[in-house]
Amino acid sequence: MYNLRNIISSLQLYEEFNEPHYATWFVKRFEMRYWGGLWLPSILLTDSITSIRSILCDHVIFRFAKGLYCKSCLRPLEISETTATYLRECQQCLQSETRKKFSCILVGAGLPYGAPCSCDFTAVLPCDDVSHCMNYCATNYVLYIGVIGEFIKVGITRADLTENPPHYMYRLVSQSLDYAFVLEHHPPLNLAQAQRLEAQISHDFGITDAISFQTKVNTLFNEQTAVLEAKSLTEDILDSYQNFELIKEVNVAEESICSPVVSSRADLVHYINSHEIEHVSIDSILMGRIVVTKGSLALIEYENRVFLVNLAELEGHGIITAEEGWF
Repeated sequence: MYNLRNIISSLQLYEEFNEPHYATWFVKRFEMRYWGGLWLPSILLTDSITSIRSILCDHVIFRFAKGLYCKSCLRPLEISETTATYLRECQQCLQSETRKKFSCILVGAGLPYGAPCSCDFTAVLPCDDVSHCMNYCATNYVLYIGVIGEFIKVGITRADLTENPPHYMYRLVSQSLDYAFVLEHHPPLNLAQAQRLEAQISHDFGITDAISFQTKVNTLFNEQTAVLEAKSLTEDILDSYQNFELIKEVNVAEESICSPVVSSRADLVHYINSHEIEHVSIDSILMGRIVVTKGSLALIEYENRVFLVNLAELEGHGIITAEEGWF
């Protein structure tokens, strides 16, 4: 168990509540970052000129401007544009060339351009961007079998095995997984090849490639997990696809749960079942003491109440403050 007060300074955001309601900082991205042996929740803030990364820990106070902003160009979003809330981008940015390139990772290599892509940068590319292909598409991808409570999913992510921790850990932690089995293919897979194998394994073994946020929330109330079933499934995949090798079996929850009072998934389930949890969406204000984070899931205490919040919803919000030197 780690006492965050002994590791990093607490984040205290003070503001006067009678100040004008305009945003001075905008949340571009939420992500888990690895610092000093801990996975810590963080947000990337910008004022269109300067960018600052801020760790979310201990006590937080955020007051938000009305509405949402495009996290790419910072333009206020129209009501019709906020329906795709997980993207938090305006129509112009969604249709930009940069977005199309990264959409290949979400929907399939080449599909945003209306043509399949082999991710072979020596061939003709639909995006006509060799540098992007080399950095994001033609790199080594690994496949993982993840466990969230009693649910099992298959996924892919860039490996970057030379990093410490390996790049795939960022994906496993951000997915709020409890456990994972990471498989590397020989020869290495590019994006297109990994996506085809992911879809094939999902079909052949009847496992999903996506788990909703609400499902992740529901699993927090039950200590049971499908680790043994996932282990057996992984062995079946290794038997069926002999070019795969198990390179990592990782207790993601044990490594990534960040809390001064909770140190394991069992502790987290006990804490949740010992309190009346209120699930809230981030709207005009976020205030209280962060008790625990598990990926983007956060429990926040305020005045003897406990709120469950999806910290990824911070993206696209404008933050109001009259104070300087928060960070």
